[in-house]
Amino acid sequence: MALINCAECGKEISDKADTCPRCESPVNKISKTQKMETTIRSIGKYEATGFLLILIGNGTYLTGNGGIVWVGILMVIIGIAVFLGGRMR
Repeated sequence: MALINCAECGKEISDKADTCPRCESPVNKISKTQKMETTIRSIGKYEATGFLLILIGNGTYLTGNGGIVWVGILMVIIGIAVFLGGRMR
């Protein structure tokens, strides 16, 4: 059981309570489904960003010459890190 603050009066109450015992304000609860949907959406953003960095970096590496090749390699490395970070969240 965790303690949270009431949004109305600020008193610490149980996260299991339906209403605040002091002001009887309803406790806003986020359902497990809403938490999962938010997590899935945020993970998808990281994966998509990482994938785009990999694609752009790969294209830069393959078409570049000289100093720009290193930019492509760096983008691919960062893209892989972002993609894997999104997968492990």
